[in-house]
Amino acid sequence: METIIEYIKENAGLFAVRTTVALVIFLGIRYLGKLVAMAVRRSMRSKRSETLMPIAESVIRIVFTATGVIMALNNLGMDVVTVIAGAGIVGIAVGFGAQSLVKDMISGFFLIADDVLSVGDFVEIGDKKGEVEAIGLRMTRVRAFRGHVWHIPNGDITVVGNYNKQWMRAMVEVGLAYEQDVARGLRVLQQVGETYAQQFPDIVLDKPEAQGILGFNASDVAVRLVIKVKPETCFVAERELRKRVKEAFDEAGVEIPFPRQTVYHINVEPEVQAGL
Repeated sequence: METIIEYIKENAGLFAVRTTVALVIFLGIRYLGKLVAMAVRRSMRSKRSETLMPIAESVIRIVFTATGVIMALNNLGMDVVTVIAGAGIVGIAVGFGAQSLVKDMISGFFLIADDVLSVGDFVEIGDKKGEVEAIGLRMTRVRAFRGHVWHIPNGDITVVGNYNKQWMRAMVEVGLAYEQDVARGLRVLQQVGETYAQQFPDIVLDKPEAQGILGFNASDVAVRLVIKVKPETCFVAERELRKRVKEAFDEAGVEIPFPRQTVYHINVEPEVQAGL
C-alpha cells in the first residue's frame, strides 16, 4: 500500500498532465464529430436525406466517440490493442444478450436501404397509422392524425402500407336513388371529375373516371368517381371532390337517398281474420 502511495506521489504531476491531455483529445475529437455531422446535415437537403440524417449522425457520433476514447487511453499509456480486443469480447457477449436490439437495428437499416419508409410519409404499420417523423437505428416514430406519437421498434415492423409512393387514387363513392336515372348521375360525376382535372393539372395524373354500378345497397345504387393524383394530395382531393359532387347533384336534381324501408299493409277480411 505504501509503495502505491509513493508511486502516486512521485508520478502525480505526469499523471495529471496525461489525464488532462487525454481529456482534451477526447473532447476535441467529440467536437470534431459534431462539426462533421453539421457539415453533413447542411449538404443533405432532400427528403431522402432527412430520413438518412439521424442514422448518419448516430454513426458519426459513435465513430468519433470511440476514436476519442482510444486515443485518450493510448495517451494514458494503456495498450490500445488489448482494450479493443476486450471491447470486442464484451460486444459479442452483449450481442447475445440483446438480440432484440440487434434485430431492431438491422431492420432499421433495411427499412431505409430498401426505401420502405421516409420521413414525412403517411404510413400504416399494423393497426398504427400516421406520419413518419423519424427513423432511428432502433425504432421508428409515427405521429397519428390526432397528435399522439407511436414509438415502434423496427424489429416489429413486418408489413408497411405507404401512402406516399408514386401515386394514389382519390375515390368518391356515392349512392343514387333507385328511381334515379343512373346514366345521368354518372354523367354528372364525370363532369365533376373533368372540371377538377382542368383546374388542378399539377396534381391530377390521369383522366377521371366515373365508374359504373358498384353494387345494389338497401336504399341506393352505388357508383364511384376515381381520379389518379399525386400521393400527398389524395385526402385533400377526396374532401374537395365530395363537396363538388354534392353541389353538382343538388344543382342537377340528382337525388342521394336517405335510408328507407318499404312497409306493406295487408287488409284481411273479418271472416278470414276470425278464422285465423
